[in-house]
Amino acid sequence: MQSLWFAHVSDPHLPQGLDGLKNAFALIMKKEPLPSFVVITGDLTTDAHWDALKELLASSKIKVYLVRGNHDAQVDPEGHSFKRILGYERYYHFEASNYQFLVLDSSSADTHEGRIDCEQQRWLTTEMKKNPLGTPHYVFMHHPILDDPIMSRAQIPELYLNQADARELLRLGHVYNLKAVFTGHIHRNSVLTQGHLTQISLASVSKEYPNYTRTQYLQDMYGTDYVWYRYLSWLNTLGQPPCFSFINIDHEGVRVMWHYVSTE
Repeated sequence: MQSLWFAHVSDPHLPQGLDGLKNAFALIMKKEPLPSFVVITGDLTTDAHWDALKELLASSKIKVYLVRGNHDAQVDPEGHSFKRILGYERYYHFEASNYQFLVLDSSSADTHEGRIDCEQQRWLTTEMKKNPLGTPHYVFMHHPILDDPIMSRAQIPELYLNQADARELLRLGHVYNLKAVFTGHIHRNSVLTQGHLTQISLASVSKEYPNYTRTQYLQDMYGTDYVWYRYLSWLNTLGQPPCFSFINIDHEGVRVMWHYVSTE
């Protein structure tokens, strides 16, 4: 199969991340040749800021694929605005250069932890079965499925897809050759592998995340032993700047190149 490359952006949290998102798109659109597409893996907005995103999508020279995140579900629980305003289903399949991509909705309005409902799991199985056995598949979703050794699922389950759904996705991936999962949510750059599977997570493109004000609020409310406080404090000390990435896929595997972006 021929090589394919695309741009990966995540967690703009509009309106806070609008400048970072615009600057990321400006850099992406200057590339020659252009990437095949852009994907934004969730937490598009924290305040139903759909119009600014729709305007940015309309100005893009290439196709943009959107993924729902937990903050999107909080302002649009059933995904009606996601479809009516932006024109996207909650989950869907697309093909690019003969590569098979599956977009999943791991969001839920009542929890930050990721979930994949039964209807969506059935759809995923059906979509994978449509291709000859051994066909590589690639998934975009908001929540990671593989545990990060620095902050595990046992410590903060809300950072991940819930364990039962993660196990099922890994099982399907083993049967139907899931090669890579691209996620956001944890607000830091990370590459993890498990067997044949690679998981690539991306930091937020917004300068507001990680958020020092939010960290102070959690400390004041719950104390320094609160697990979310400890995680956000660690992110803050890490100093992870806003960024996006370019992803290259070919017969040798998946490669990622991170690009830091100005938020001014």
